Amino acid sequence: MKLLASDFDGTLIHHQENKSYILKEDKQKIIDFQKAGNLFGVCSGRELRGLLNQSEDVKFDFYILHSGGIILDQNQHVIYEKLIGKEDMKKVIELFDKNVCWTIVAGNKKYAMNPHSRIPPYDLLIKDVDEVKEDRIATFSAHFPHDQEAARKCCELVNKNQTIVKAFQNIEDVDIVLNGCSKGNAIHYIQQYYHLKDEDINVIGDSYNDISMFDACHNSFTFFSSPQEVQVHTKTLVHNIKECIEKIIPE
Repeated sequence: MKLLASDFDGTLIHHQENKSYILKEDKQKIIDFQKAGNLFGVCSGRELRGLLNQSEDVKFDFYILHSGGIILDQNQHVIYEKLIGKEDMKKVIELFDKNVCWTIVAGNKKYAMNPHSRIPPYDLLIKDVDEVKEDRIATFSAHFPHDQEAARKCCELVNKNQTIVKAFQNIEDVDIVLNGCSKGNAIHYIQQYYHLKDEDINVIGDSYNDISMFDACHNSFTFFSSPQEVQVHTKTLVHNIKECIEKIIPE
């Protein structure tokens, strides 16, 4: 049995203007991969709802959410969870200008502060972080529309000044989770959960926040179109998920 963990945005899901979609050839190859007795799951910075409303009819065998902060089984039951204290989140947010756009996932709600049009849907608009009711936070993210350099500097500042949390850059967004949580550590957990050998674990992603899972797995894939800084952490370059699966299980 083989396992493939895929990043979501830009890897499984492609975005074009106001449309999000899964490549038809990728979808069919994933279905065939699972029918053959293999496991396919998602490894993302998103929350569960943000995955389900765009994943069409692809069924996941596991869900790595919030960049490794929460892991669910195929029935969406929690099998791993690490949460951030609200006060620790506040210390991070206070490092930045008051106009920065933030989204915060806590409980079953998603809060937004200073939102802009490029962020995913949210439940509650807040003006101050103290309006968040929950004491434990799954993840929170800073968003810098059309400004990857600002996102890079944000990620660098958080990781330089904080030890409780860890920041990961995802193009123009920065996802922040409890220190010790990462996509890479989540892949190790999933491997142990399914009792699989190293050679049976495969991962694919397209951006900087996928590097930890590339480094955690020998069988790592990214795209020819991915940044060079990402490509150097992977073993194999492909054009799409279909080609990735064909290399995992040659026909």
